[in-house]
Amino acid sequence: MNEKKKKKPPTLIVRFPLCVYLSAPAKTLMSLVLRLKSSKQVPSQWTLVENDGVILLHKLVQSAGITYVVSIQDGFLWSLRIGEEKVGLDSCELPHIICSAAEVLNLLCCVDNHTFCAGNADLKFGGLIQSHKGCFKNADAFCRVMSEIFIYNPNILLIIVS
Repeated sequence: MNEKKKKKPPTLIVRFPLCVYLSAPAKTLMSLVLRLKSSKQVPSQWTLVENDGVILLHKLVQSAGITYVVSIQDGFLWSLRIGEEKVGLDSCELPHIICSAAEVLNLLCCVDNHTFCAGNADLKFGGLIQSHKGCFKNADAFCRVMSEIFIYNPNILLIIVS
């Protein structure tokens, strides 16, 4: 009973530094999802879902009851929604098309590093936005200029403070 053992073909394993792996552009959304998942670099508060050709990254902020959703469409065009409203992040200087895991992680970092305030829906505060020209004083009378102000509903203000 001499059985000859079959030889396995040699396996070539090539290892790249993580930064090279993350920075390389993905050719498809699925390959981008695989890079994000396999790198295990997506922050734990973000949930990654691939659904019908769209990558969705969700984050729920319990204290404010606000959901952030970053979506990356086919063609690698991204958008950010806070609650039901689409929001831009011009201050982050991110490209409109992100096709590498590193760019996605930079986007998540930018969102995490901004302070989003749902504001106050009371109409009496609506005029303050224009009259203060984005400059609001704290208790010490220091003026803090808001980097971006978005009015996404005539009655509600969303302020991004960087």
